[in-house]
Amino acid sequence: MVLISNLAMQEISNKQHLLAEHYSEKDLVPSLCDMYVSHYTDCAVLVVFSSRDKNLLAYKIANPIDQLAMVEPWMKTDFNQIITVSFTTDFFVTPAAFAANAYNHQKLSGQVMVDYEDPNSSASVHYLNGLIIFHLLKKQASQLYLYRTGNQYSILLMNFDQCLLANTYQCDSETEVLYFLLNALQISDLLPSDATLNLDYSILRQTEMVKFLSPHFSKNVVLNYAFEHVNPAVPDLQEKLFACYAASLCA
Repeated sequence: MVLISNLAMQEISNKQHLLAEHYSEKDLVPSLCDMYVSHYTDCAVLVVFSSRDKNLLAYKIANPIDQLAMVEPWMKTDFNQIITVSFTTDFFVTPAAFAANAYNHQKLSGQVMVDYEDPNSSASVHYLNGLIIFHLLKKQASQLYLYRTGNQYSILLMNFDQCLLANTYQCDSETEVLYFLLNALQISDLLPSDATLNLDYSILRQTEMVKFLSPHFSKNVVLNYAFEHVNPAVPDLQEKLFACYAASLCA
């Protein structure tokens, strides 16, 4: 376990749930900041952005404990908002022609609807919503986004400013995952040779999965949030922070 702290050494004993942290207390004015929280199987990620300009001010990487709110002081801090990134599979896409939504002016063909609320959070944002906004900043062709929760694999297919597919599938092998990715392209009349596969941090630990999928797509991208002063001692730090960054784009 790697423990990185800017606080005094005598405080380390009170932070056993943490794997890494970085912040400067003088820069944090909680009422002017939003905290985003995402949970992976191997860690929990807490990221603080300034509410106004969205600058990253602080982060903590914690062990994946059930009662994080009981041991982590940030969960009880009076931030402007505490926002949970939801990875729930209970979502659906509504065609823009049948629903008034915030994406209509960007010609998006659908929006993600989620019935989800975290009692430890003042708000929640579904990861797919964050991915959609992230994609719309680029508006590239044939972009497949893939992440997983357990053995549930969620696929988002974007083509320029259109959401062509958003769905979750239970998969027990690399072959099944590849089938659903290629099928998503086929039913949308897109070619795998022209598609880019965007992989979330939740996929990275499945090295055999990544090796198996990669040759079938023209390009493979690992989603990450690049920022200054990255600590190289924290494995996959930029990839761990991406989900919270994507959620911050929705605010």
